[in-house]
Amino acid sequence: MPWDNATATPAAGGGRFLDGRWTAAESGGVPPSSMWYENPQAALYPSSEMATVEIELDVHDSPTPVALWLMEADYPGQRKKRWAGFVDKAESATGTCSLGVTLSARPYVVFCATAEPSHHARFRLTLRGADSTGVSFEPLLDSPPGH
Repeated sequence: MPWDNATATPAAGGGRFLDGRWTAAESGGVPPSSMWYENPQAALYPSSEMATVEIELDVHDSPTPVALWLMEADYPGQRKKRWAGFVDKAESATGTCSLGVTLSARPYVVFCATAEPSHHARFRLTLRGADSTGVSFEPLLDSPPGH
């Protein structure tokens, strides 16, 4: 399982976080990797229009090239399995990246990825911002396709 906590935990200084890890089954790299969907995924559910939040991905162990991207969900509560509904992305060579976005009242999926497939590391995904309390934030726990 890629997530250490099944619900978001309050973060010091505000916001909430999920701790996770890239594993053999969930480390698909970034597009154009054909396994891009085999990464840890989390769901965002804004309760109102125009919720402005910051999403941050931080690797615990070492500086590792990482990316996070946000897409509209195909179905609420389900992992994303097709490349459609892209919203925005952030990348970094140093192991930490963040994305500031304004969300509409619809479900979204956040992907946490290392730049290369099959890289294993622990990470923290944090959601913060003035509007973050009105956004449900939870891990998507079912296995990727084929696992």
